[in-house]
Amino acid sequence: MRDDIYMFGWISIYNKYGLSEQIAERHTIYNTKYSWKKIIGKCKFIFVRQRENFFYDIVQEKVDEYEYKSMSKERAFIQLLKENKQFTTIPFMINKDKLQKIAKKYTNQSLYTQIQQLCL
Repeated sequence: MRDDIYMFGWISIYNKYGLSEQIAERHTIYNTKYSWKKIIGKCKFIFVRQRENFFYDIVQEKVDEYEYKSMSKERAFIQLLKENKQFTTIPFMINKDKLQKIAKKYTNQSLYTQIQQLCL
């Protein structure tokens, strides 16, 4: 996926940030070209095709000599809210200022209002 637009997301990233306790059997990669399931080596992947406007607040990560892109903590939290997961407070590791800034720019008014209420 080197030069293509992509990012890791869904359960494996939610779990990494402590937003979910569910263990991911597959790694989900959002991208602009492919939609399929694939096994590469011993890892199972789900490739999910999305429009370019889906890709915001991406962080570059490095493990050993490999680099990859994934959702930021704040982006993952927004995605969980879009998937109707209920929260009563903002998790402690989420930067509220950054969350409000990206929510205002990239989400609809209803979701932005929900985030504003959680940040109080």
